[in-house]
Amino acid sequence: MTVKEWIAAGLEHAASREWRQAALSFCQAVKQDPGLAEAYQLLGEVLISLNDWGNAQACFFKVLELDTEIPAAYNYLGVVLKHKNFLAEAEACYRKAIEKDPGYAEAFYNLGNCLALSDRVAEAESCYLRALELQSKNGFGG
Repeated sequence: MTVKEWIAAGLEHAASREWRQAALSFCQAVKQDPGLAEAYQLLGEVLISLNDWGNAQACFFKVLELDTEIPAAYNYLGVVLKHKNFLAEAEACYRKAIEKDPGYAEAFYNLGNCLALSDRVAEAESCYLRALELQSKNGFGG
């Protein structure tokens, strides 16, 4: 199979919540093209679903080593770091994701969660409101 086919297979498995099969497919894509940031990104996201936080973190570091312009890599690295209770580092990642994509509603929401855990309620509320505004603007909200 080609890299594209492995990625397509992984996406299909992920859509069916077949996380292990998705991870295996994305691993095959990474093996075939170790310079493809997208494959590492997808693998990292699936590894989060498998609660494999350490390997997910390694994937997002690899994505950012290959391409520092991917907002989702910063966002998901923040998710991993927040899970590991590295709140300041997670906050920095979410802020970097927002810097790269000011319309990234999920990053605003995640930043709000991180700030709320740090007892920065007013800042968290502002992030939540911005996330809702962006979702409504983009047609995702009710």
